[in-house]
Amino acid sequence: MPPSVLYTSLAANAFEVMEDEDAGKIHITLQHGRDKVGIWEVKNSQEFGLIFNGKEMPLALIERLDHGEPPAVFNPYEAIWGKAHEGRESYICTTFNFGGLGKSGTFQNRRGLYLIERRPHPGAIFYTTGKVVLEEN
Repeated sequence: MPPSVLYTSLAANAFEVMEDEDAGKIHITLQHGRDKVGIWEVKNSQEFGLIFNGKEMPLALIERLDHGEPPAVFNPYEAIWGKAHEGRESYICTTFNFGGLGKSGTFQNRRGLYLIERRPHPGAIFYTTGKVVLEEN
């Protein structure tokens, strides 16, 4: 039986970087079709969040799918970006290891995962951690 969730990787080689030097804020985004996703960060205060089509979502407002660690900061250049859909639901997703953990050994598949809903509720963002194995369909 084929998997019910279909995953496709996104080419993450064309990031746009915009910096507001006065505010100390940086946006790093990736265009996928008509969707623009990425991260924002304020260096001095260590604030961090995700961006979806111009909407900034601080980590504190992101819904956790488990009761594990709080949503984590990650390097968008080292993350794996993709698109997942099941039926009418569609998400942009990004998964990442934790500061090098997860690249080898027993933590190889232990990763953080953000899901950014494209439909039916655009911009809803979810987070979880655990064993994440990506297989392209």
